[in-house]
Amino acid sequence: MTTEQQISQQDFEQLKSELHDTREELERIQAQFDEVLGELEQTHFQLHQIQQQEQSSSDSVQQELTETKSKLQQTEEVLEQSHTQLKETMEVLEQCHTELQETRQALAEKQQQFEQSQSEFERVSQELEKTQSELDKIQQEYDKIKVEPKQSKEQNSISSLSLTVSEWELF
Repeated sequence: MTTEQQISQQDFEQLKSELHDTREELERIQAQFDEVLGELEQTHFQLHQIQQQEQSSSDSVQQELTETKSKLQQTEEVLEQSHTQLKETMEVLEQCHTELQETRQALAEKQQQFEQSQSEFERVSQELEKTQSELDKIQQEYDKIKVEPKQSKEQNSISSLSLTVSEWELF
């Protein structure tokens, strides 16, 4: 595995971890949102009950109504904050998703480059083996010519030279 692939893998793992953390944060915010919504519904219900009980003492009802309205306002503020956090978390999640896709694409490109390089290396290795084999044949013929008598050597030298030239032309 190359250094670039390790870095890409590390980026991928980091993004995966960030995505997991973001999801947990989103679930926590969703739980808060549900809790606040429950409080809002409860407060709304209490407000409705208070309005139905207007015949009770005006001062106590007015005080309870004021407290309930205050709670409702606080609940709405918390709800708005939760909504803002949820929106920000979704943006981060989308960014992480985009980065994850880019990392996957870069990793796929590096893998393809690696496979192409490996294929090129194998092709060059085969050519090198073929060339080495041809050089070995030439060396054997040369050694044969060196050992034969000089007269025969001249005759074989011409044949060998034309054979060598033919082999090199093929190469």
